[in-house]
Amino acid sequence: FQEAMLSWPAGARPEDGSWAQYWYHSLHRSTGFGEYVPKTDPFPDSLKPLLAECQPYYRQLSAVAIKA
Repeated sequence: FQEAMLSWPAGARPEDGSWAQYWYHSLHRSTGFGEYVPKTDPFPDSLKPLLAECQPYYRQLSAVAIKA
């Protein structure tokens, strides 16, 4: 990890590809990471079975994640 990885100059990059003008508007304006904003919307009922299926994998990965 290097501190310089946390910020970058605004603008397009050659490696963005031909779809950049359609996909990367906010990325091209950004110069770093924004502050974390917790989600407040309830989790959609239609996706709860998928959430339940994914949670064991998430817990496994979270147990070995590098913590800040």
